[in-house]
Amino acid sequence: MGESHQERIDMFTKKDRKRRYLPPSSLIKSIDQLAKNGI
Repeated sequence: MGESHQERIDMFTKKDRKRRYLPPSSLIKSIDQLAKNGI
C-alpha cells in the first residue's frame, strides 16, 4: 500500500507542476465551477 500511496503523491506533484504553467484564468474558472457546485 505504501508504494501505491507514493505513486499517488508523484502524480499529484506532476499535476501541480503542470498547473503552475497554466494561466491564472483557468484556475479562476475551476474555482468558479466549485462555487457553482456548492463546495
